[in-house]
Amino acid sequence: MNVVTVTYNMPPRLGGMAAHVWELNKALAGLGHKVRVLTASDLYSAKRTVWKSDRVVENDGVQVFQFGAWGVFRHAQVQRKIAQWFRRNALSGKDTIVHVHDLGAPSRVGKMTQLPMVWTNHSSPFLVAFADVSSHSALAREIMPCTWVTAPSVELLEKTVALGFPRERATYIPNGVDVARFLPRAEGEKAIRIGVQPLCFAEDTVVVTCARRFVWKNGLHVLVDALTYIHGKWPRLNAVFLFAGNTELDTKREYGREILGRLEGLRPKVRIHLLGEIPNDRMQELWAATDICVLPSLLEATSISGLEAMSCGVAVVGTNVGGIPEILRHEETGLLCPPNDAVSLAEQLMRLISNQALRKLFGAKARQRAVSEFAWRTIAERFVTVYSKSIAVADGLSRLERG
Repeated sequence: MNVVTVTYNMPPRLGGMAAHVWELNKALAGLGHKVRVLTASDLYSAKRTVWKSDRVVENDGVQVFQFGAWGVFRHAQVQRKIAQWFRRNALSGKDTIVHVHDLGAPSRVGKMTQLPMVWTNHSSPFLVAFADVSSHSALAREIMPCTWVTAPSVELLEKTVALGFPRERATYIPNGVDVARFLPRAEGEKAIRIGVQPLCFAEDTVVVTCARRFVWKNGLHVLVDALTYIHGKWPRLNAVFLFAGNTELDTKREYGREILGRLEGLRPKVRIHLLGEIPNDRMQELWAATDICVLPSLLEATSISGLEAMSCGVAVVGTNVGGIPEILRHEETGLLCPPNDAVSLAEQLMRLISNQALRKLFGAKARQRAVSEFAWRTIAERFVTVYSKSIAVADGLSRLERG
């Protein structure tokens, strides 16, 4: 099968959706499929620069076409180059599937090619847009060119179907994780050598990590309230709290500045370390030194960082929103709490901080579930099934049009 992925959200070092796209395509190539990725060279970097020239690279069996652009209209330039690529490569819909990932991509790519098209809806901006009823007609027009839709959370899937997309052509497929790379830590010193100054913690120090960008939907203000509550009730707590993912751009915005200021205000009463933005290829080191992963989200498409933590044998405390309860089984691999409830979040964190045996039990079960259900090969096989069905549907629709 030929798989042509179109995404504007690369490179994979950025993590999040870009890492999902890369790992999925790498797994598809490992299953023997021909995989090509059409993308912008560096369109979503914080510096907002791109290479002017195009280039083709191949890694892990995946051929990546990086289209350069420059200036204010670089989106349009990249789209034109992708359209030209489709015209140059006469691909048959009998064995080719186009897989798009970005919100706004289905309508653009649908105009470029008549090939069967799968869209994976893993977009928090989609959830924000869906909350505005006046945007529903525009969202519906956007997804109708798709042959099939997948989503990594039931919430995303149900809201896609609510726009009028046929339920029989919509499938829930969770995100995946590289279980061979994200491995549990051996007993001993907890060390993180990311950044200028290494951090080392004693074995009995409980390391709690929140790897979330400083944006409102991620609920950092709720976690700060929870830490304030924890300090008030347990002032001599032997725990350290790590924050990763706070980009330079986020901390320049009002919400990010507020969170940064509040965290600074908690120090030194609470042991807090701000690690900044960490490349995806260094996240294993962070999770391997972590005892508890905390996801305080108010709005969540899904959580790749949560899966990475689970694969490293880390217990998770998360809010009961979006895709979090689909990866986190309450009282089995971690603990769930209501969103925007700082006291509940604090109490669930304290249950694990104060109970090493429970942390280890949840962590072991989290690792088992990551291996059995979320390994990328397993996820890729589920996508291949969707691709085959999508090609068959497109062929049937084409026959109806001809008849």
